[in-house]
Amino acid sequence: MQGGGIPGMKDAPDKPQPGLVWGLNADNLTAYTKKALVKFVKQVPHLDAIQFRMHNESGLKEGEQESFWTDVFRIMKTNALNL
Repeated sequence: MQGGGIPGMKDAPDKPQPGLVWGLNADNLTAYTKKALVKFVKQVPHLDAIQFRMHNESGLKEGEQESFWTDVFRIMKTNALNL
């Protein structure tokens, strides 16, 4: 969770909280992100734009970026036909 967190969720980093994702780590974050993106674009069918934080802004290490973004763009092309 970024600095400042969510008001009223002071325990969020330490235990599950309603409405927040729980249990992500370096080993499962990429797989989770890809699945969540597919679910998101399917639940918002009239989405007309989306912005991604890329390179260092994304939090991905340099060796992770190419394969991650290749997969993300494939997901977008396959699942978000309105974009």
